[in-house]
Amino acid sequence: MAKRDLDKQSRVAVVFAAAAMALVAFMGVFVYAGPYKDYLNSAQTLERLKTQETEALLVRVDEEQNQLELEEIAQRIEAREPRFDLKGFMSRVLRDAELAERSELQNLKPSERLMGEYADNLSIVQLKLHGVSLSELVDLLHDIYASKNLVVMHKLDGLRTDPNVRGLDFNATFLAPKSG
Repeated sequence: MAKRDLDKQSRVAVVFAAAAMALVAFMGVFVYAGPYKDYLNSAQTLERLKTQETEALLVRVDEEQNQLELEEIAQRIEAREPRFDLKGFMSRVLRDAELAERSELQNLKPSERLMGEYADNLSIVQLKLHGVSLSELVDLLHDIYASKNLVVMHKLDGLRTDPNVRGLDFNATFLAPKSG
């Protein structure tokens, strides 16, 4: 009978030992599949998050730069004369450059199809010059842009040599935001 009890005790010990080994094996697989795998992947996750942080900082810097540029534009609009007229400004620049007699200046209505909701806030003029030298044209454009009146060339419609006269024919559309 003692032998039988010993066998029964041995069996119980073997069953407990087998259960303990199975539990240890299960824990080993669980730890490798779960937390340890997450630990190994954490380096990649950390690099990805650092990249996202860098990109977010770059976007923030870009947004701050854009905000500063918008504030500068608003200040330039406020600083110019209260009743700024694009056609009058362009006429004055053409007279100062002694190009008035070789120019045609015409107001255009902004197209809502092209300009969208901003059409009502823009002044547009078309400038045609005939028989101007390249240096005269460059000086004129420099005078327009140096004025800080936020006048931009919207479209260059043509720049070619004038077959009848010495010089260039220039055709472009300029725009500027309206005051107020």
